[in-house]
Amino acid sequence: MGDLPQLDRDSQFSYACNRCMSCCHDAHISLDPYELLRLSRNRNLTTTEFIARYLTEGGIVLRNRQDTSCVMLGADGCTVYSDRPQICRTYPLARRRGSDGEIILRYSGLTVSTGVYGRQGTVSDFLKAHEVEDFFAASDRYFDLALRIAAILAAAAQREPFRFATLRDIIEAHCQFHTAAIPSLIDVDRVVSDYCRERQLEFPANLAEELALHMQAVEERLAIISATPADGVDASDALDEMAAFAGALGAATKARVLLAFVDAVFR
Repeated sequence: MGDLPQLDRDSQFSYACNRCMSCCHDAHISLDPYELLRLSRNRNLTTTEFIARYLTEGGIVLRNRQDTSCVMLGADGCTVYSDRPQICRTYPLARRRGSDGEIILRYSGLTVSTGVYGRQGTVSDFLKAHEVEDFFAASDRYFDLALRIAAILAAAAQREPFRFATLRDIIEAHCQFHTAAIPSLIDVDRVVSDYCRERQLEFPANLAEELALHMQAVEERLAIISATPADGVDASDALDEMAAFAGALGAATKARVLLAFVDAVFR
């Protein structure tokens, strides 16, 4: 599917889905932590269980069955429709972050699709109907976090150049889905459970609170890898853990994490 010219929220656009489910086959749907947590709760699973049962390619991509159908697809359609990922909500549009804000693209129509394109309404109308803003906000948050992690990792590599190749390879493996290793920080429930246990906190009562604690746990790890060797902190494991997380976030949000890391090292 090639991208057509860029649209904006005021562009005339409509799309009538006729439930042919063509877009639910042979897809490659990578999840950010917000999407993962919503899907896990929809299935009444922990993120740990959901990752093991439904994800592949480094623990962030929804599995497809042998017939290429998405593992979330049932006989009557999507079984997690109310919590479906962003890319499913916006199809046949795709939203990306650009240097000047968001970029909205329209995919070429699948040859086997029965969906009908039109001009009744606007892109904004379409997006509102599919309740995407919470997903956009989460994606933007993780996009920014991925690039910030890349900058912190680059600073660590500048302090200790011997780390550069390892960090680069870990980021690349997760950005390009070239590893089966699951980034530990993607597993929101496990990270938050450990964080609460270590600090004798109650486990969060809702999704928003849990995501906030997950981000807090990540921020504390970032503080560790920002420490200099003179601080007496061995940050090797934390650096590798954060590199894997940055790569996975880059894959999920389309942030160019590897390029940002390399550029910052040699700036």
